[in-house]
Amino acid sequence: MTVTLTGTDLQLEEVVRVARALEPVELAPRALERMAAARHVAEQVLESGGTAYGLTTGLGIRRDSAIDAPDHDRLVLRQHLMGHGPAAPRDVVRAQALRLANALAQGTTVARPALAERLVAVLNADELPDVRVRGSIGQSDLAAMADLADGFLGDLELVQGEAIALLNQSSFSTGWGALAVHDAVGLLDALDVAGALDLEALGANRTLLDPAIANARPYPGVRTTLERLGALVAGSEGLPRALQDPLSFRTLPQMNGAARDAFRFVTEQLAVELNAAQANPLVVVEEGVVISVGNFEMVPLATALDLARLALAPALTSACER
Repeated sequence: MTVTLTGTDLQLEEVVRVARALEPVELAPRALERMAAARHVAEQVLESGGTAYGLTTGLGIRRDSAIDAPDHDRLVLRQHLMGHGPAAPRDVVRAQALRLANALAQGTTVARPALAERLVAVLNADELPDVRVRGSIGQSDLAAMADLADGFLGDLELVQGEAIALLNQSSFSTGWGALAVHDAVGLLDALDVAGALDLEALGANRTLLDPAIANARPYPGVRTTLERLGALVAGSEGLPRALQDPLSFRTLPQMNGAARDAFRFVTEQLAVELNAAQANPLVVVEEGVVISVGNFEMVPLATALDLARLALAPALTSACER
């Protein structure tokens, strides 16, 4: 199978397949057309003498200074090679590259189609560079994006404004988060299996699996967990040893169910981020403008990942207690 990038419909399972199973990637023709259209908007701004952050100006405190060096964008990339620490796992770097390619495919940056095509070619050849895990991460992954961009570009020259299109992205955080969420959802399934074995080993009172529990407190995660646990212990003839079991057994559906509800929200947030324009500036092709924005802000995803951590902690603690 091949994952086709349009910029709008990348799925979590596709990220996992590309990152870990080396599934090939291609750019949709309409994505290439939209990237070309976005670059045309950028060229019009340049030709008209207009001003656009990162396209005609420097970055950060140099936002009011016009670009005057022909190699400015490559220099900007090298100035951000400030990462340190160990290299990220290879599947994380592949997820990062895929997320960046999908962001470029959306056609909301000033990057030419050639950049996305080079990135996809390097990804398919599995020749991505090392990306260091520490540096400026989580509010535009500047250090991690610089490692990736400087490594995959090779001798491909950048044109004006393209450095920020590659740097001012949160693809590293999003890609790593996607793999972590995928693994955590699998962990929830394993916790149900382990929990069912716990119930068998204790000879737990099966009233804790009564469907009436979810009818009286109708959380979707609790209902799903009750159904899974019921199916896992179906056919067992064990008799309960006590009228009421220890708390970590009795609240198993509530603990694992709460985690499932939390991860439903997390995966919804992640689905948005995998196909979101995270960069600054933003090209609005329909209006023919390049605008300065703050779409690199990672609070929407960060709060979701924090919720995932908070939801997993009691479920794991309860499992340890059982």
